[in-house]
Amino acid sequence: MSIIIRIALNNTSKIILAGFMIALFSTTIPGFLDNEANAAAPVISTVKVTGPNEITVVFAATTTGDKDDYTDLRLTANNEARTVSSMTGSTATNHVLVISGPALATDTTATMDIGVGLTDTAGGQANVADADEDVTDGQLPVSVSAITTSQTTIDLTFSEDMVDTASDLDDYTISGTDGDGTIASKSVTGAILTLTIEGYVMTPSQTITVAYDGEANELEDTGTLLDLADIASLSVSNVVTPVRTDCYDCVAPTLSEAQITISSDDYNISTGDELTHITANVGDEVSLLLKITDNRTIENIPFVGLYTNFVETPEDMSLFYTNHYDKNLKNISASFYEWNIRSDDTAYDYDGTVHWSNTLPTIVNDPVLGEQLMTEFTMKFNDSMGPSKILVKISDATGNYSYEALPVTLEVMGDASLDFTTKGKQKLLGFFDESVLSIMISELNTSDSITTPVSSLLGISDESLPTWTSNLAEWMVEDKINSGDLIVAVEYLINQ
Repeated sequence: MSIIIRIALNNTSKIILAGFMIALFSTTIPGFLDNEANAAAPVISTVKVTGPNEITVVFAATTTGDKDDYTDLRLTANNEARTVSSMTGSTATNHVLVISGPALATDTTATMDIGVGLTDTAGGQANVADADEDVTDGQLPVSVSAITTSQTTIDLTFSEDMVDTASDLDDYTISGTDGDGTIASKSVTGAILTLTIEGYVMTPSQTITVAYDGEANELEDTGTLLDLADIASLSVSNVVTPVRTDCYDCVAPTLSEAQITISSDDYNISTGDELTHITANVGDEVSLLLKITDNRTIENIPFVGLYTNFVETPEDMSLFYTNHYDKNLKNISASFYEWNIRSDDTAYDYDGTVHWSNTLPTIVNDPVLGEQLMTEFTMKFNDSMGPSKILVKISDATGNYSYEALPVTLEVMGDASLDFTTKGKQKLLGFFDESVLSIMISELNTSDSITTPVSSLLGISDESLPTWTSNLAEWMVEDKINSGDLIVAVEYLINQ
């Protein structure tokens, strides 16, 4: 059984009820009518730098908005603020933003502050919440320049550091040379790729270009492993130095390797190595074994010189010994050794820092480099030396010279030890009967001040005597030193 209750309303009651229902729906339960207000914000898939002045924001669904909704952009590299000047080429889900300022490097990443003006139109969703988004690198690395670094090598410089994962020699093409394209090897260091050719040489008159046509995952940037953009034809700056052909021997000798030994520490140094700082101590012997090659017979090498201890030119240094002047540092070599097959060797040291010795050069046959001249120089350091270059000078029989600074700086630490050896003009104490010497010391020890008697005995002013001289008599009486030690100490004083 059902019960139906009917309520009769007059016109006034109907109007009141209708107004009540409208108020209820508009204030108490708006979600029933307004789905958009409670919907999720637009979902961002990616934000990438896609061009020198371009950033692309990709959404999961169709989204409307304008440039003013992207309020701020800051580059992570230097925290430099940029602004969005326009939106161009945008689609339903991709907003392509054009930003102001200089072009962005191909490895640029950033952060972007997105405002509240974006709306997902497909789902009727509300504006995106104010948020920061990471902007990733989406630009492919590109080639910047190319230059010849020798008759057989070309260096390509890219817009960022690269890694060669799996590129083939066939991916590269060199045009404009007589050989047109035989590439023997390649190597990548940082942002530079070096191509080495074989079977021919590049000459100054040639107009050379290089091309690259690679596949995916071969030559990539180190940051995001994006593939290098193909190179259709890149002009090579051809700075090859002409090779003289009008003489019997136009090529200077070459230092192929230097082996440096300090006590038990060995350093093998080759041309092109990164700079190495080497330290030694006063009293150490430093040996340098040089390996030299030449385009002609190695037996014709008549001269090898080694130069170090570069200092500002001393005022009293004989100009005869200014054999090497470093024009970059404006310093002179204060210590060097020159071996010369046609005359006596020259070993020079301005202030007694280095004692030099040398072994006669020998010729060895290297399976790769062929004949080599090997010669060893030894430096024994008697005093400290500030960080200094080591320069090698080599000449062949026809007068071709090579100058090369080893990729090292040598520093000698510590103070010079006392040297009591005879120096030719050194003053010596006469013969003393030990009993007489003991009496003299005893008298000195009972004096109120030993300084004046010692000063009178040696003919040295009181002010010039070191403080330790006042202890000599006391040490002698207490048998801390013997008469021989005393004589050496006094000889040292009178020879200063």
